[in-house]
Amino acid sequence: MALYEIGFILTRCHIQKPLSLGGHIEAIPLGATGFAGDIHTASGLLSCTGFNFTRSNLDATLTNFKDTGHATLLKMPRIEAPTFQDAIERSESTIPSALGALAVLSANPVVQLCAYARSQSDSGVKFYVPPDRKIFHATNIAGFLDALPDIEAAARQDSKLNLLLRLYRASLRELDIDYQLLFQLILFEEASDGESGSLAERVRKFSEKHGLSGDLNVVAQECGLSIPLGKDMVDVIVKLRNAAAHNGKIDADSLREYAGDWIIPLLADKPKLHRAIGEAIRYMFCALVGHTREAKASLVTSSLEIRFD
Repeated sequence: MALYEIGFILTRCHIQKPLSLGGHIEAIPLGATGFAGDIHTASGLLSCTGFNFTRSNLDATLTNFKDTGHATLLKMPRIEAPTFQDAIERSESTIPSALGALAVLSANPVVQLCAYARSQSDSGVKFYVPPDRKIFHATNIAGFLDALPDIEAAARQDSKLNLLLRLYRASLRELDIDYQLLFQLILFEEASDGESGSLAERVRKFSEKHGLSGDLNVVAQECGLSIPLGKDMVDVIVKLRNAAAHNGKIDADSLREYAGDWIIPLLADKPKLHRAIGEAIRYMFCALVGHTREAKASLVTSSLEIRFD
């Protein structure tokens, strides 16, 4: 065990002076970093498109973004831990309220860049760079790739669909898996608010109207999610939504409070549950523009030859 000094470096967050927060946490302004790294990346990508990024373009960009890159340090109280990784992870659970408060104070989103932990015997850094998903559509759930033009066209005409897409994009920026789940579950509630009845009734009516009900169960099965007998994916969505909305988290205690004991075994593999909800949301968007399995399936009525050249 070692005593670690811990700090979280945040970007997109400007404060004018050091502030003391609860739990012996200090928020300390750091020097502005500017936008040079992003400009360099963008200029390289622009050259790939054949665009000539000139010096005048660079000067104009630097002028436009002269106030970009403000950063803040959250300096945490020292804690004992066996490794720097453990020290950082133990401190992560204590900062969400500080991040939210700083977002209100600075009117900026407050993005976690990295965290460090150092002691006399061990030090290290953790970067908060989420890996991009790489989906091969030929092996993914049918319809997503072909639905792209129709989703885009429908969103231009339908302000509600456009809002749902914006909320979905916002959910993907959330690093905490519980909160990403919560935001995506809210999408089903928002999408179904034109129906009447309780949340469960609205989501079920909405799913049946758009041909989702049975397909959502198939999506869950393809993601490896084993739903208990007598329940379906709509039941899973509604129960998780109720528990998470009232307690701000998805765990056994919050589920028991809302008669969700039957869903607790699914928490044993939360990444699998997360993927099933995410794929269900993506399939919902496809269904809203008519891209369901039944509508887009190819019916084979005679022999079929598959040749690999």
